[in-house]
Amino acid sequence: MVPASDVSVSVDVTGKTTTVIGPASFNFKAGTTTVIYAIGSAAGKTLTVAVQTHR
Repeated sequence: MVPASDVSVSVDVTGKTTTVIGPASFNFKAGTTTVIYAIGSAAGKTLTVAVQTHR
């Protein structure tokens, strides 16, 4: 669980030091669940981010 705050998130390729997304800043609010998805292909350079927040 991450406390309510601004959080910097990055996505790296497994086994490598290459960052493929980010760092990106997200604001996590108290009383919510936030899911951050990395969608696409690192090899194809089509990665994007989708964010879903639930109360």
